[in-house]
Amino acid sequence: MTEKIFHDFIFPSHIVGSINSEFYSDKKKIVEYANHLIDITEPEIGAKGPGSSKAWRSKSLFFSDGSFDFFYEKFRSQVEKTASQFGLINIPLFFSGAWITINSPGSFLITHVHSNCLLSGVLWVDTPFDSGDLVFTNNNSWYCPEVFDNIDDAIRNNYACCASYSYKPIEGKMIIFPGYLPHLVSENNSNKNRISITFNLSQHENSFPIHN
Repeated sequence: MTEKIFHDFIFPSHIVGSINSEFYSDKKKIVEYANHLIDITEPEIGAKGPGSSKAWRSKSLFFSDGSFDFFYEKFRSQVEKTASQFGLINIPLFFSGAWITINSPGSFLITHVHSNCLLSGVLWVDTPFDSGDLVFTNNNSWYCPEVFDNIDDAIRNNYACCASYSYKPIEGKMIIFPGYLPHLVSENNSNKNRISITFNLSQHENSFPIHN
């Protein structure tokens, strides 16, 4: 008797990324804007929590005062195009939160989820070498780590069957992912700040839709 073997990989985690090829023409101005925000505003209450004591985060929806208009439309458009690839039908999305985040040397962010939104994302602005990766963790590995530690490399690499999966920050690159996915940011081992724009998207209507 010959057995017919098949593989099914169920419950995949959908992550969508994009790269703005024209980002470098705007990078300098965004970095200057971020550094200026530190000088003139207090960080959002609760932004300096456990595991992120050396990180600075602006107030939420930092662009609501119009000060980010020089780049907002490009940012919104990239978010819209990237998020559209999730295939969510008849769900208009709005920015429920958005922050300029500055991670100084030695900072990191412990594992967490975003339970109050549908999707979360990051746009990397200034990323010195070894300034911290975005790492997604697999809840399933907590229950049987031996499976993920010893799985065949071909299956691990072809199907991301692993305990964790990392994205190295690339300037102009955006990653959007379901808010329920556990993730962390590894330590900034460089001697410079890493700057990013982080955001949450939800279906709760407000003045900042991602759709034009």
